[in-house]
Amino acid sequence: MRAVTFAFMIFAALAVCLVGLACGEPDTGAVGFSLVRLKPADPILRGDHLNREFVKSASCQVFGSSDSKQTPLAEGTAPVDPLKPEENQSLEDIQAGKGYFGRIRGFLADGTTVYECAVVGPFDLTGGGKKFIQDVAILTPPAIDPDCDNFCQISADCAAGYFCPCGRDGVGLSECKQALCAPFVIGKTCAVKEDCAATLTCVISSSFIGGYCSNSCSDDSFCPDGSWCAPKALAGTSQSMCAKSCTIDADCRTAEGYSCVEINPEPSKKGCLPATP
Repeated sequence: MRAVTFAFMIFAALAVCLVGLACGEPDTGAVGFSLVRLKPADPILRGDHLNREFVKSASCQVFGSSDSKQTPLAEGTAPVDPLKPEENQSLEDIQAGKGYFGRIRGFLADGTTVYECAVVGPFDLTGGGKKFIQDVAILTPPAIDPDCDNFCQISADCAAGYFCPCGRDGVGLSECKQALCAPFVIGKTCAVKEDCAATLTCVISSSFIGGYCSNSCSDDSFCPDGSWCAPKALAGTSQSMCAKSCTIDADCRTAEGYSCVEINPEPSKKGCLPATP
């Protein structure tokens, strides 16, 4: 079986769920679970994820729909051993079909408390074919959802104060890489990643006084409602990041040097960014 990973960073490690080609009947597929050590690709805007100091085991599940209360079509659990470079487990003979969701959960030593998790979907499994799913973001379970049960495709699927990190509105996203409702505050003050919403990290530099909760982006679809993708927002780099949307300076943290500025190359969009890069 050739498996292709959808991966997430961990504290000098990466947890990966693989969806690939089953070697059995042509109407079935397979899902694998693997733990692979990797370093964060972007230490500024991508914080560490599944923390091996606390997470002792991780499970991978496949559901037939966005209803996480149903019995999983398949599931498996693998230990998290910081001394091993890679561990694998396969979930075989899953019926080919459409609209599947996958969930990864990292557990504490008690085996029941979820410390971190990821959800991806909807995706299809093709009998006798291959499936590529990559770059799933790990979230810290919010208090309202300690078991990571609130799957989503658009923000309307989530409770008030929460959003679906799939993109601005989920339109045209056939496969959501972060299909779990999460709290959201772009532009909030922070000192460490844990001060920010689960999907965000803390940007700290001489320009971003007081810290700035954000995440990297390549266009607006990577930024949830209430923010825009600001090109080259980090001074001296080509790195783009999500900036809190605004209309006037008063919408921003002016006391700390932030102002409402035009986001090039679209001056109709404004975001809260340091007045002096």
